[in-house]
Amino acid sequence: MNTQRISKRIIDHLKPTAKEYVVFDSDIPGFGVRVRPSGTMSYILMYRTGHGRRAVLRKFTIGLAGKLTPEQARILAKRLAGDVVHGIDPAAAKTQKRNDQTVGELLDRYIRDHVRVMLKPSTRWSSERLIKGKIRPRFGKTKLKELSRADISSWHRSMSNTPVEANRALACLRKMLSLASCDWELLDQNPARGISPFPEQKRERVPTDEELRKLGAWLALVEADGSELPGCVLAAKLTFFTAMRRGEVLGLEWSFIDLENGSARLPDAKSGRR
Repeated sequence: MNTQRISKRIIDHLKPTAKEYVVFDSDIPGFGVRVRPSGTMSYILMYRTGHGRRAVLRKFTIGLAGKLTPEQARILAKRLAGDVVHGIDPAAAKTQKRNDQTVGELLDRYIRDHVRVMLKPSTRWSSERLIKGKIRPRFGKTKLKELSRADISSWHRSMSNTPVEANRALACLRKMLSLASCDWELLDQNPARGISPFPEQKRERVPTDEELRKLGAWLALVEADGSELPGCVLAAKLTFFTAMRRGEVLGLEWSFIDLENGSARLPDAKSGRR
């Protein structure tokens, strides 16, 4: 058994292998770092409930190594070990809480800890729209432990008339459940994994000269009579003159604009800097 005092230096040198392994702390019995083949590292506490030969070995996940420092995890491990001494089973309590959790509660965590932290603004907006309009209405009140692959597949198929949006909603749900199973350890497996998306036809639409003439005439008309907001008219013109995406035009900042050279430099567009 590999035992040494768990420190940041030790954690920084741990590498994933083909099999999961645990490095235990030399000071606190049962406290250690579990390293999975994926590279995910979690602080855990191993302990026994009961007495004698019938004592059951339990494993409690304290938290991710990237979220907690070794000292923070050590404090929590000591507190949990104290609970065990007083007859409290932390793993059983966590399992009960997990069994009671709904998909809606998981969605709240996904938005808070992933969507609004890890995603770009445009992707963030799209994800929250799909969650609000497609995922939460169908699964929000479902117990997480009762969410099945069959339910997810049926939900996805029910949106066959909008295959692209259905696929995006499925991908959003799959990502959330992947985090729930791999990083947050709320599920044993991801029930959305392996569900096939709908085939998608590549969309490429080039306006005809006649359509462009009509659009130009309409823009000139509404600009002259003031029936549309001037900013909207200018945004529409800029979209066609530059071939920027709508979100790129609406997200422009003055720091992106080079008036001297008549250009806009996008630092983080969908296809990269351009």
